[in-house]
Amino acid sequence: MSNPASLVLATSSLLRLVSILIAVWLASRFEPRIASIFQGGQPGSLGPVPRTLLWLGLGSIFAIPLFDLIGLLQMLVELIAPARWGLADGSVATFWGSAPPRLFDALSGGTTLAVYAGAYSLLWRHLRDRFSPILSALARSTADRILLSLASAGLINLMVTTIVVGVVFLQLPTAVSPLAIGVAGFVGAWLIVLLLVLALVLWMHLRVRANGAEG
Repeated sequence: MSNPASLVLATSSLLRLVSILIAVWLASRFEPRIASIFQGGQPGSLGPVPRTLLWLGLGSIFAIPLFDLIGLLQMLVELIAPARWGLADGSVATFWGSAPPRLFDALSGGTTLAVYAGAYSLLWRHLRDRFSPILSALARSTADRILLSLASAGLINLMVTTIVVGVVFLQLPTAVSPLAIGVAGFVGAWLIVLLLVLALVLWMHLRVRANGAEG
């Protein structure tokens, strides 16, 4: 009988491979539209190399929400799996403190869901009723606009999680004694960084609004 933990990891890896194929297929649908916008009505002005790079870039962007979905499903399995599966063994140690794997999964998954929910709702509010020439050429249906909203939300989530993980898992010289406050230190560092990111986003939003009002 296969080890359940190994089976979970193998299934996640297989799903990621499938998601890459899906992302590449989605990129092949949108690449001609974006290339047409870049060419400005002059067919052939964008060479094969830039178009290939554009296709690969789009594929990477579309893969982000698919990878995030697979990651959330894997976290859900780890949260509800029986202890005998071994998915909750050990601890996640950082400079600030440590936490059980399931708590880390809960924080990471909760952050991802919150960022996607907030970003998608804001993006969809602007995309669903706007019919600019560029947007109309790029997103020709409601499904296209949903995909673009999810892909954009994925980029935002990637930025947020990169900042949070980078700070929480900060590596300092061994001469610096770690705080090691346990679960309180780990959770506190995670939430403080999230609040700082939220404050940065709010500051940028107010700055953009002020510049728009002046313009």
